[in-house]
Amino acid sequence: MSEAPLTTLQIDGLTVPYRVVRTRRTRRMNLRVGPTGLTVTVPARCSARRIQDQLHRDAAWIAAAWGRVVARAPAGIVHGTRLPFLDSEFEVQIGAGARVRRSGAHLHVPRDVVPEVAIEQWMRGQARREFRARIDHWAPIVDASPGRLVVAGQRSRWGSASARGTVSLNWRLMLTPERVVDYVVVHELCHLHHPDHSRHFWERVGRHLPDFEHDRTWLREHGARVLMMLRPPLPVR
Repeated sequence: MSEAPLTTLQIDGLTVPYRVVRTRRTRRMNLRVGPTGLTVTVPARCSARRIQDQLHRDAAWIAAAWGRVVARAPAGIVHGTRLPFLDSEFEVQIGAGARVRRSGAHLHVPRDVVPEVAIEQWMRGQARREFRARIDHWAPIVDASPGRLVVAGQRSRWGSASARGTVSLNWRLMLTPERVVDYVVVHELCHLHHPDHSRHFWERVGRHLPDFEHDRTWLREHGARVLMMLRPPLPVR
């Protein structure tokens, strides 16, 4: 699979970020609009002309879908913005300083940086320590032997587990309640036993987290908004 760099599409004055993903695993073109823009998934040998023709035919749908994304997007980070952080929250303080640092209930961010980018970098460091501790806690309980931990920034997923034991977790889980983080960790560790979502998989999850349906519901209700948090302002015009 190959992924082209992010570029932009102009539709009646509207700027839509988009990228093309080429893969041998699909035979048809698929268009999906999400928090980071339009993703066009195409067969590996699909021509650029065919892609452009499809974008032209679906221009009205793309513009409407991106408009809905922009309308739902959280406001940009400014001085005083409050951000969730596990079971607590921070108030962003923008001012002097060379790096992002935490002080009690405040998160201090230098004034000469893009706040969303700087906070993401800080959050990723916090996420690595937090996720490592939770994996170390749950792995023996689940009877799993995970390998490498990857702190990722997936656009639409909270985590994944590979056949080699690599566990990838989305750093934006730091913006969700702690019990939701535990659910995603246990979910991925259980995938090391069952790579699918079969009845046996869900039975194993439920054995360790009897109330996991509450956490799945939380992600269904709030996940889309969390996935859009701490992204640089969306281009519109």
